[in-house]
Amino acid sequence: MVNVIAIICLSSSYFGIFNGTNMLESIQHSVEALAHKTTNFFTGTIVAIVAVMISCNQTLAVMLTYQLNKDIYHDDKKTASMLADTAIVIPPLVPWSIACAVPLAAVDAPVASILFACYLYLLPLAGIIRSFYMKKRAIPALKPL
Repeated sequence: MVNVIAIICLSSSYFGIFNGTNMLESIQHSVEALAHKTTNFFTGTIVAIVAVMISCNQTLAVMLTYQLNKDIYHDDKKTASMLADTAIVIPPLVPWSIACAVPLAAVDAPVASILFACYLYLLPLAGIIRSFYMKKRAIPALKPL
């Protein structure tokens, strides 16, 4: 448990450094631009994938995803739902992430086992489809003259 606590403390300090120094401000503007072109949920999914691929750590991926998406969501419940459906379930799909490597090593399973984690794929995919459907439904259709 000491290793897990150390990882969480290190992730929290990175989060504090990024937040206090505004190092991610330019990336945050890019995230906002992507959200305007697509949907908030799609943007959150992309950010979560990139964050976990870089950080190799579920805790830091959640914190970075929150930090980069906090301005495009104006409702804390929607933000929490997006984080639960993206940054929480995506890390076990990245082979070099701790959330994937440790469980696979514990049961001595091959990396190909990730292919059978259907729920972990379907949850973000369903959210993306739903978000594009809701965005399309919210735009009123133009009536022909």
